[in-house]
Amino acid sequence: WYDSNNSGDVEKVDWKRYGVWPDEFIDHQGVNQRVHAYLQWRYGLEGYLYYQTDEGYGQNPDVWQTNYQWIRNGDGTLFYPGKPSVIGGTHDIPVPSLRLELLRLSWNEYDYMTLLAKAGEKSFADSLVWRIVNDSEAWSHDPAEFDDARDQMGERLSSLQH
Repeated sequence: WYDSNNSGDVEKVDWKRYGVWPDEFIDHQGVNQRVHAYLQWRYGLEGYLYYQTDEGYGQNPDVWQTNYQWIRNGDGTLFYPGKPSVIGGTHDIPVPSLRLELLRLSWNEYDYMTLLAKAGEKSFADSLVWRIVNDSEAWSHDPAEFDDARDQMGERLSSLQH
């Protein structure tokens, strides 16, 4: 699936809808990244594309100071330029954003769901996902529910190994 964040023509943006869909904006809750895996599982989506993850290296002169791009904070910036003058060290390295770390966590949870399904526990994974995601615009915004589902999946996988 493709996540464009609807950034672009300011005149056509329905501002009331921002934050309803999963996105990668700095100003929105972390569950907007965390829900990706649950939506992917719910709808049987096997891939994810997000345009321009490295905008911090592009047009914006200093994403460490301001990260406003294309009408939102953080749009297109999942990596920050880790320059020695900013973070220390001796050479440039990419620095992942917290949003990217939350996406990684979400993708790990998708792996849990896949492992559960392979172990004959797909209905268990489905029940956790459906408790969090009713549809693409109605899903939990409570981080504790995601943590609880992850814990339950981990415990179930652990018990299956014994």
